Amino acid sequence: MDGIALRLETLAANIDDLKVAGAQYRPTPRAEGPDADAGVPAGDWRELPAALWNELRQLVAVRRNDEPVAPLLAPDQQFFLHANLRLQLDTARLAALRGTPELYRVSLRTARDWLAQEFDVGQPAVREARAEIDELLAVELRPELPDIAGSLRLLRQELALIDAGRVTPEAASDAAADDGAESAP
Repeated sequence: MDGIALRLETLAANIDDLKVAGAQYRPTPRAEGPDADAGVPAGDWRELPAALWNELRQLVAVRRNDEPVAPLLAPDQQFFLHANLRLQLDTARLAALRGTPELYRVSLRTARDWLAQEFDVGQPAVREARAEIDELLAVELRPELPDIAGSLRLLRQELALIDAGRVTPEAASDAAADDGAESAP
């Protein structure tokens, strides 16, 4: 549990390093080639329409996006995204320490979904954080414990024999040691 809590705390401490999707404006690159000579002054009045057309084409840019464009976020909105993600990770850490796996998984799934929706998944830090959350989701908080009923039954039988006076405690411990030595290869 301590290792899980430490991993979650480290992940929460590095949240400010993650880049929010839509936080940076990326202008389209300018056209290169024969149409990019708009800065050249027209030498003759016959070249004037072509020069005007090139200037007008630079004023209006038509972009086609295959995916929806994320709106730019104000810095205070970015702060709240980071703070909310940090709170989800802290909730998961506390749930792990308390031993409540349902809350632990819900918090981690929410954090993973927010990383995918709100943060720039092209950044290595975001991909690493998401991979770390996926690893933490695979951890079982309440692993299945081994069945010790057989050992408990034998212990109770030995204690019953000792209480009945049939076997002395020294003889019982010698018999247990002999059984362990016989079973060892």
